[in-house]
Amino acid sequence: MKSLKEFIDLAKKISKSKIEYGSSGNVSIRLIKSQIIIKPTGIPYEKINKTNLSLVDSDGRLLKELKPSSDLQAHLEIYKKRKDINCIIHTHSHYATVFAILGRPLKILSTFHADYFGKEIKCLPYVNHRIENFGKDVANCKEKVFLLGNHGAIILGNSAKEAFKLFIALEEIAKLNYHCISYAEAKGLKLRKINRRDAEIMHNYYWGEYGQIK
Repeated sequence: MKSLKEFIDLAKKISKSKIEYGSSGNVSIRLIKSQIIIKPTGIPYEKINKTNLSLVDSDGRLLKELKPSSDLQAHLEIYKKRKDINCIIHTHSHYATVFAILGRPLKILSTFHADYFGKEIKCLPYVNHRIENFGKDVANCKEKVFLLGNHGAIILGNSAKEAFKLFIALEEIAKLNYHCISYAEAKGLKLRKINRRDAEIMHNYYWGEYGQIK
């Protein structure tokens, strides 16, 4: 099954990135026939294989193997409302989570940010993810990347390839912003943000014309 291999490969790439710690965070891929593969709760990414994943239906019923991630309902809510999304990565990566804890969006300070996202990355309000479904707020928006107040971040992709690309970019952008803001505040400097029009032009060029083969 192609998506099964994609899921295992994605888990391995997340592990090798060293951005996520231990079993923190989770990832899922939408399959055909309204089924979803999702990371089992408490299992580190590097341990994921075809015998210890979680397969559920669109209502969250376990079809195969281990108990799914505790954030399963958030993933289901997003897949239910976002038909354009086939992969979700939820991360507690360090720099993105710093901004989530501060409740601050990621402003467009770099052309790198403009290329990948084209707009600032909003920070959604804090919810207690053990008793509330943070996927509802995400599903009602059109963007693909969000900070989750006091929690972490969530990345949505049309494919596993796109989701992983945005996952890597998000943490690098958060790291850049953190260092730039820290330096500017320490020195009393004012940062120049890239305006919305320029950001949209860069974003459209990057995803439409840049490179050889998309």
